[in-house]
Amino acid sequence: MPINFVPAWKKNDPRLEQDAIDLWTKLDALTPDTNPKTHSKMLSVVAYDGEAVVALSTLDVRYFEQLRQKFAFIDILVEPSNRMQKISVDMMRQTRAVIEAYALERPEERLAGMAAVFKKKGIGRMPIGTGGRTVLVGYTEEGYQLRVAWFDHFTVPAVGE
Repeated sequence: MPINFVPAWKKNDPRLEQDAIDLWTKLDALTPDTNPKTHSKMLSVVAYDGEAVVALSTLDVRYFEQLRQKFAFIDILVEPSNRMQKISVDMMRQTRAVIEAYALERPEERLAGMAAVFKKKGIGRMPIGTGGRTVLVGYTEEGYQLRVAWFDHFTVPAVGE
């Protein structure tokens, strides 16, 4: 059965939010100080295999000082038995489509793109261009790659403006 990707960004859909909470609880994926109900408001895409949630993405929109723009920082959780199926790449694409459409509808928000911290082992051995239109912009204090994907429509002010 094909994976069904369901957009969830700003939908406030109780079923999607509860499905996410159930997966986070099952996998003990949230830190003790994270409120699951509050965190569910950051849902972007939920992936289903039939009725089972197999992956989800959340977005945290915030100002990225290094690039002087607002970015949607993505976090992807994949159910362990599905991790070898490259669902995370599809989740990245689906999430980008959702947040880029949102940014296009609200140009006043000046959302520049999507950002991600790549924690997957071995990612440094892959060519930079294989990250799904992402650009390496630095590293976290823990040594993980920090990548961004600029939205095609976004422009930065010219020097001196």
